[in-house]
Amino acid sequence: MNYGPDTFALLGNHDWGIWSHGGDEGSRYKLNLALNQIRACYDRSERSSGWNMPYRYYHFTTEYAEFYCIDSTSYYYDAQQQAWLAQVFQKQQLAHPEKWQILVSHHPLLAIGKRNLVNGKKDWSLYEQFFHPGKKTGKISYNEVLYSQLKDYPFDIIISAHDHALAGYVFELNDQRRAFQLVSGAGGAKLEKMHKYTSCYGQLQREHDLQIKVVGEDHGSGDQHGYVSMNIAADNVDLIYRWVNGREANTSIYKHFCRSPSRLRGSSMSEEEIGLEYRDRNHSLSLP
Repeated sequence: MNYGPDTFALLGNHDWGIWSHGGDEGSRYKLNLALNQIRACYDRSERSSGWNMPYRYYHFTTEYAEFYCIDSTSYYYDAQQQAWLAQVFQKQQLAHPEKWQILVSHHPLLAIGKRNLVNGKKDWSLYEQFFHPGKKTGKISYNEVLYSQLKDYPFDIIISAHDHALAGYVFELNDQRRAFQLVSGAGGAKLEKMHKYTSCYGQLQREHDLQIKVVGEDHGSGDQHGYVSMNIAADNVDLIYRWVNGREANTSIYKHFCRSPSRLRGSSMSEEEIGLEYRDRNHSLSLP
């Protein structure tokens, strides 16, 4: 099968067998289960022309962006992968500081749905039992564990799935840096109502000094499946949200916003004021 323009794939938790049934509990079996996804879909033949997933984690570069693709399911347990990301990120960021720095991770770096840091699903024990059978762990979310390891990287944008929703939101840490988290996980499974978890925003601020700004409050609260497409230019990234009912919404992210001093503090800030643009059929915002 020719996939046309280059397609870049990434492993998720189901590719590792988490929340799946059957198979062996041995570590070799689990690793092979993940690697088989790569072998089956990426064999360098005409059948897989245009398909790119050379390993569980990898990097690629384009004219305007550096993409760091990680295997987020195993990242916490994979010292080799952690060392690889640190080395590659430092090298590419120093070589091309003008480019967008984009993390691609099946799990959101910062979830605000049912797997959020403060009152979300306490699922770390599932990962622990998978990678370290018999080991006991506290009742926290895997998102909290993953976030603790990746939060100090100055990524501009994080592209994720896992949460069954379409969502886009800015998060800002300690008045020092901010990133745009894109979630496109509304392809077919039962949808999450992410607006049900807005009560976590205040607790995120108190406990983690995090500010959250959801761009387009209805992203993720609708009852329609859909996807997001992305167009990248030197100074802006345009996202187009598309739902199966035909509705579309656009968000534009500007590089100066991701890398400028804090302007998020204060819950009344609008998309215009923080340097974002959001448009749908109900309203239009223009940049200052």
